[in-house]
Amino acid sequence: MALAMCAALLVHVSHASPAPPDEQTRQAYIEGRQAFFSGEYRSAAEKLRQATAGDGREELNSFRWRGLNEEDYLPFFYLGLTLEKTGDAPGARRALEESLRQGAVEGRASLGALLHAALGRVRPPTPAPTATPVPAQPGPSSDALVAAATATPSVSETASPPEGGGPVPLAPASSRPEEAAAARFERLRASAVAPPVAWKVTPPPVHVPPAPGPPAADGLRTGFFALFAGRYEEAEAALAALGGESPEARGLLALALASRYLAGGEREPEILARAREEMLQARAGGARLPRARDLSPRVRRLLGIS
Repeated sequence: MALAMCAALLVHVSHASPAPPDEQTRQAYIEGRQAFFSGEYRSAAEKLRQATAGDGREELNSFRWRGLNEEDYLPFFYLGLTLEKTGDAPGARRALEESLRQGAVEGRASLGALLHAALGRVRPPTPAPTATPVPAQPGPSSDALVAAATATPSVSETASPPEGGGPVPLAPASSRPEEAAAARFERLRASAVAPPVAWKVTPPPVHVPPAPGPPAADGLRTGFFALFAGRYEEAEAALAALGGESPEARGLLALALASRYLAGGEREPEILARAREEMLQARAGGARLPRARDLSPRVRRLLGIS
């Protein structure tokens, strides 16, 4: 009986989820992610590197942080997006490829789309196709040219009488047959000069994915649907990646931040401050926002939407 209980306990432990990151690592990750959303990319890169050094295992719904919602732990994903913003394309590619290798981010459709789009931007371009020389066919040998130059013309090469009869016009005979033969040899040799080397371009097989839509439109669409599906972190990531490209993106980002502030128990006033700042910028740019009746009354009250 005791042995059976021990075996069952061992099976349970072996299938249990891995332990979440420790407190210091979680703190570094949260601060790095918030710095990324705020556009403070150098500070974000430093914090996210600390997180990957503390625990490099990416996982969805990994831990709780100042609220009831479970937080995804995706340090390599956000580190890659951050390094792209700082211009470090090789570092961004390594971090994003590690996130792709682990596969956790693929569990969030909008974040997975962001990952693949970012990888397409930071990976080196496909090398140009190489040219392969095609050797020309060899011309006739010197002996063949001499034989052709000195051969006696055949009957088909002589003049035929005109249809109406009469004398056949003859070409003036050469007084020096050797000179005529040499001239014929030169003409034949000139016509037998090898043509220039042809270059055959053989492009390597390249998989061409379907052309994506405009990045801003894709990001807006992704952020919009994630926001109204209650996936506020996904909406934040999609809209913050646009970097303020449109007033509408800033307006949706403000709504996502305010919603996350409320979902977290209103314990992080810095998130609310960012939401209000984004809404001010969106209104200054003439953003078209969702209808007020489609928004939560609490969100409208926080952002001053009537």
